[in-house]
Amino acid sequence: MAQQETPLKPSVLLLARNMAIAAACAVAGYFMVQTDETVVIILGGALLLCGPLMFIALPFMGMPARGACPECGGKIETMGSSQQNLLCRGCNSYLDAGGGKLVRSDPNRVTEQPVFAAPSPWKDVTLVVYPTVSFSVQDAIQDWMTTKKGGVRVMDAKWPQVCCVCGKPPTRLDTVSRVFAKPGNIVDTQIIGVAEDVPYCNHHKDGIIFERIDSATPGASGCFGLKFRSLAYRNAFMKANPWPFTWHQ
Repeated sequence: MAQQETPLKPSVLLLARNMAIAAACAVAGYFMVQTDETVVIILGGALLLCGPLMFIALPFMGMPARGACPECGGKIETMGSSQQNLLCRGCNSYLDAGGGKLVRSDPNRVTEQPVFAAPSPWKDVTLVVYPTVSFSVQDAIQDWMTTKKGGVRVMDAKWPQVCCVCGKPPTRLDTVSRVFAKPGNIVDTQIIGVAEDVPYCNHHKDGIIFERIDSATPGASGCFGLKFRSLAYRNAFMKANPWPFTWHQ
């Protein structure tokens, strides 16, 4: 039987890991900005900025912690003492951390941006990268040489017939698409993902996005799917489309 809440214990080892990640970002960024490649310099600058910011943020986030999912008992790790919308890989439920405990997220929560993950039916797509913006002809040629075209993939999904944000009767059906690339050994395969007939009311838009997915379960390296603004709609979508998450190992 699922518990209402479970204890969350601070972890010095997780804090040390987070500090090591921040230091690694700063060091990697420093060496990347020394190159002559525009895209690499931009990415390096982002990492160089990200590392110190992570160090600054650590005291405000509180101690990272470990606990058991109140739904399935699986192990959960947090980045700080308080955190919302943590995905459990074991049961696919969402959890909130705070006050030294883990609780199930409000099933009616709606966020400003899509955060609640559901899998895609494309089992060959796990980790993805997103094409960079070309800043010169040289960059455009480099992008062209390092990707191959993988075509358009249309998601064959059943959409619960309510607005995917607020749950009211829909007044229109939208199409959502995004360009992403599946990493390869030599070149990446660029793909256009498409979701058709996504229901909305007159007052809402941008309720879903194709996105990389991470979980709060240790050892889960990530996968690919959809993210929703509404947790209730995400749950209804997963019930109508019982695809498994394809986690990258």
